Amino acid sequence: MDGEQISVKKIAATDEPTEEQKASAMEQSKRRAPEIHDIQIDDKGKLTIDTVNIASLKVKYYLIDSEVLFSRQPFVLKGDSDDKSETSQFSYVQPYEVLTVNTSGKSVNATTEISLPERIKGRNLVIEI
Repeated sequence: MDGEQISVKKIAATDEPTEEQKASAMEQSKRRAPEIHDIQIDDKGKLTIDTVNIASLKVKYYLIDSEVLFSRQPFVLKGDSDDKSETSQFSYVQPYEVLTVNTSGKSVNATTEISLPERIKGRNLVIEI
């Protein structure tokens, strides 16, 4: 070993991770936690749902009569209650339609598109996914 030089790079504990390491860590965390990232609905009634690590979705459609809801509680202010209590008023009603949809990806990001059933298009709905 005489005459040979060995170069050693010391890595300090304060070194920032590279963009590649950050992306790898994000991808690993996505693989572990099932999650719905985003839900969109267009004016034609097509739902677009972005998911991670979810094999299937259950979509429940509840028909609502806005006149009846308004006559029961005409002036409910959004700031008066938390989100859970607002949706709990629909929990005792049976869904009008239930669909179980397989997503296109089980362990990676998947985008699933679902069209509203014809018989409920144009009606007032609450959609639970």
